[in-house]
Amino acid sequence: MDIIKTQQWINDYLDLYLYAGSIGDKSWQQEIIGKLRNFSHKTQEQALKPSVGLNKV
Repeated sequence: MDIIKTQQWINDYLDLYLYAGSIGDKSWQQEIIGKLRNFSHKTQEQALKPSVGLNKV
């Protein structure tokens, strides 16, 4: 996922989180937080993986 799509995905989920709060749906808010956390963990894992094809000097 490129940076623009990633930012839009996060913004959309934050908007949903705020909407869920405005209607008092705490369980939906928790579900959204879980999705954001999972996405964050996956993104961090990908960032920490060594790049394939790098030449050692």
